[in-house]
Amino acid sequence: RPRPVQQAPGRNLALPALQFLRPEFNLAPRLEAGVRSMRVELETTRKGEPFKDSFIGSIDKLAEVQDDSLNKVFIQLAILPVVGIGIQKDLFEVKTLTTLPREERIIADRDTDGNAVMETWLRYVFVRIPNRTCFTPFAEWGYGDYDNSFNPDPWWYDDGYREFIIEDSRGTFVAGGVDIALHERLSLTLYVRRTELDVDGTYYFQGDERDPEPFTLPMSHSAYGFGLYCRF
Repeated sequence: RPRPVQQAPGRNLALPALQFLRPEFNLAPRLEAGVRSMRVELETTRKGEPFKDSFIGSIDKLAEVQDDSLNKVFIQLAILPVVGIGIQKDLFEVKTLTTLPREERIIADRDTDGNAVMETWLRYVFVRIPNRTCFTPFAEWGYGDYDNSFNPDPWWYDDGYREFIIEDSRGTFVAGGVDIALHERLSLTLYVRRTELDVDGTYYFQGDERDPEPFTLPMSHSAYGFGLYCRF
């Protein structure tokens, strides 16, 4: 009789304990929700010098205000294993700064007029590449209608003596990353995003009859971070 064929030792590389890491190729839509921690890097942080080709007035420098907490919520629907739609929270602050020497400032130890705050829910389409490993690469394309505001430093605002009014604006972005399955319904996600965004505003000064001064703050930036999400 023919003898049964036995597999050589070491041929079976699939570890039974790790079978849950293999993605399910389920054609039914799946809801996913999670949080991310993101850091922001502005594309443009310097312009001219104080009162000479600056962003506005003495403001010639911008600096990111970093928030490392896991507070960037995202919710997405995988319509098919390879494509879906989603929304994600985006919120970041940028401090306006001057490089004027201390002796030339209105108040020597104050080098800022305040912070610009940009906030939106980004809307996007994503594609991913399911495979038989625990690593799933993905890419996103989308946009966000930013609700912009300016949080002035009290010394500069001076009860309305000076004021920045900044307008809402639309930004567009591309993003990508990789999901790493930790469990059947839980994944770690590594993420990077590139956003094109400008913020227009007007400087109003109540101290004399000068005309309002328009300006633009370039807020295009890269953002990167990590997070966790669950599949339902």
